Amino acid sequence: MRVNVDTLIRGQRVVFVPYKTSHVKRYHGWMQDPVLLRLTASKPLSLTEEYKLQQSWCDDGDKCTFIILKKELWDKGQCTEEECMIGDVNVFLMDLDDPSLAEIVVMIAGRHAGTGGRYRIEAGSRGRGFGKEAAAIMMQFGGQKQSVPGSDTAARGDLRVAVMASSDIRNRN
Repeated sequence: MRVNVDTLIRGQRVVFVPYKTSHVKRYHGWMQDPVLLRLTASKPLSLTEEYKLQQSWCDDGDKCTFIILKKELWDKGQCTEEECMIGDVNVFLMDLDDPSLAEIVVMIAGRHAGTGGRYRIEAGSRGRGFGKEAAAIMMQFGGQKQSVPGSDTAARGDLRVAVMASSDIRNRN
């Protein structure tokens, strides 16, 4: 969804950035994990298929995807977005004629460790509240952008939504 192409969202513990081609390899690595495939009701894709899917998500008018970064790592400025990735969050509009109907999906995959294209998921990011914060942020963002019901009261806290030029987001790395 083009609505978030220039959007950076900072929460207390997570940062949302638009899902870009530079994230696909790491995301693809996550989606080779049989546990994540089962938990997300997904099927394994080739890397080429994953790149095509990422592009379709950018162009699609009924979904919005952000990559979730661990803010503590990202704020230090010593790692790239890809190295700080811990998951993704999506909002799907259920009816384009009624943007108040939406579904939010959060996946906390963890961080990668591994070499030679083989990854294992580090479970350290799960069960620590990152998903809960991501869901709350997405409800607030959805309410601001798409009038998702309950979003005005569902997410409270220290959230800052910044619309930035794409070059500003890229230059952060």
